[in-house]
Amino acid sequence: MAETRGSWGSWLEFLLSAIGSMVGLGNIWRFPYVCYRNGGGAFLIPFFVSMIVCGCPLLFLEMLYCQYSSLGPGKVWVICPLFKGIGFGMMTLTFVVSIYYTMIMAWTLYYAALSFSSVLPWSQCLPHQYQLCGNSSYSYNEFTNETSVTNVANLTLSTMKNATYSSREEQFWFEEVLDVSSGLDEMGDVRWQLLLCLASSWVLVFLCLVKGIQSMGKVVYVAATAPYVILTCLLIRGCLLPGSSLGLYYYMIPDWTRLADFEVWRSAATQVFFSIGMGFGLISTLASYNKFNNNCYRDALLLPVLDCATSVFAGFIIFSFLGYMAHISGQTVDTVVDEGPGLVFIAYPAALSTLPVPQLWSVLFFLMLFCVGLDSQFMHVQGVTTALADCFPSQLMHRRTQLTFLVCFLSFLLGIPLTSQGGSYILNLIDWYIASFSVMLIVLIEVLVLAWIYGAMDVWPG
Repeated sequence: MAETRGSWGSWLEFLLSAIGSMVGLGNIWRFPYVCYRNGGGAFLIPFFVSMIVCGCPLLFLEMLYCQYSSLGPGKVWVICPLFKGIGFGMMTLTFVVSIYYTMIMAWTLYYAALSFSSVLPWSQCLPHQYQLCGNSSYSYNEFTNETSVTNVANLTLSTMKNATYSSREEQFWFEEVLDVSSGLDEMGDVRWQLLLCLASSWVLVFLCLVKGIQSMGKVVYVAATAPYVILTCLLIRGCLLPGSSLGLYYYMIPDWTRLADFEVWRSAATQVFFSIGMGFGLISTLASYNKFNNNCYRDALLLPVLDCATSVFAGFIIFSFLGYMAHISGQTVDTVVDEGPGLVFIAYPAALSTLPVPQLWSVLFFLMLFCVGLDSQFMHVQGVTTALADCFPSQLMHRRTQLTFLVCFLSFLLGIPLTSQGGSYILNLIDWYIASFSVMLIVLIEVLVLAWIYGAMDVWPG
């Protein structure tokens, strides 16, 4: 079975693939805005604690049982047949997140293509709403305490059509990129530009995975390392800007009173689960291709440290630019931009457009984001196809190319609604419920089953 499934050519291929699975939009996009929303430096302490207490042990658990059995999460639950649904839940979660991630990749690809313009289109007000640009402050992503589907989906997006925008970048994001509708009940038309970018993203994912685990192992040599080169360049540039120390101070010096806030600790634990990929079955899928005697204990200690370091590294970049924006606008760091997706698609373009040769920096940044998302997508698609092939080996094991195409094509079809004018509301729903609830629930069930049911059966007398 192990030879039929294939295996890694070397430990380095597994390591880079695992890094690519972990290091993604969760580090570059989600970590900075969650950290910003929860007080900057005050967030780092519970984040490190959660990584040590939860991240490392749970990662070791997921890697161990799949490497030992050479089975992915879709098949490995034969160890406890009553809970085979856990593997199905992981596969479903991974499938949904792959659709979600690819839409964000489509946005980054769209921005990267527009970055080749002689004048960055988001650096100037739209002609038809020139009088609304920059006249007042507007908060995009103020999360409420409401938990109903409608409120979570809409957030504050429902007022976008009649909003007065606080910046040119904000106006471009909502009016030109999203052309957002008035609410979840009004999906509107499909944005053909985003549809084209979405199709291109899925074509690239399929081409990189066409030969299965062997081709992916070669692609990650570039996909997992290139982002670090670009991020380093952006960090150097950000630290040289005036006012960058303001952002770095906010990022590194904690407000100790925030540590008494339960929400800060909850957000930190959630971010650790989302960033490492616990409950998605991604790392366990990769571990199932390891050799039986691979030192997974070493990997379970090394990979969370690398993931944590990458998140913190990305935070330095974001907050250096936030300090610069606060300096030139005369605002404080904690009020200079809004939370959420706007931190990338509003605040970062605003900072990049003020740099020398802004087209070059914009192209590098958004291509880097796309590359990071692409690397993560390899693991999501591979996780789904491995789970299906393990469940139906005689029918699917020798049809991996066709299965990969089917998963990519079906994901593309299901992602089309996200390219509509109301697609942002669906994305908010996915991010809210999957990142906060579903992952932690699946991991909890996984631990209880392995520790108290399978483990108890293993030592039961007779």
